[in-house]
Amino acid sequence: MINPSNSVETQPRAARQRGYFVSRKERTKSSVAIRYLVADDLDGSTTAVDTYQFSVDGVDYQIDLSDDNHQRLLAALAPFTAVARRMPKNGKAQTGRGNATKLRGATSADVRAWWAQHWQAHCLPEPRSHGIVPAQVRKAYDAAQASSTN
Repeated sequence: MINPSNSVETQPRAARQRGYFVSRKERTKSSVAIRYLVADDLDGSTTAVDTYQFSVDGVDYQIDLSDDNHQRLLAALAPFTAVARRMPKNGKAQTGRGNATKLRGATSADVRAWWAQHWQAHCLPEPRSHGIVPAQVRKAYDAAQASSTN
């Protein structure tokens, strides 16, 4: 037997025309509280569990560990982290622009002067007096300086 309060005929006309059928139960609003329980990935414990991230061989990992297991992980990694270099927060090594040129003491003015004299011989773009020195010019300059010192 059809319940008259939930029949299609008692639905609003627009809902019936669109093919919707909404039961009385679905029309009531209720609030739902969802609680997430984080468990330790090693032993399944749920007390004082936090999520930790680490990387090995360029692969990022995320693991949920209790305080005890986190201490075990830190102890296992301690010999390696003691001698390792820390990376910057953005995850990329800071190389800087023209780092090799700066180490040898060459300034942008030095590179521009060399560029103005050798641009045609090295098939470089036409020199300009302002803006960033193109990477291909810096590479050619570095190569020329390296070959002249050898």
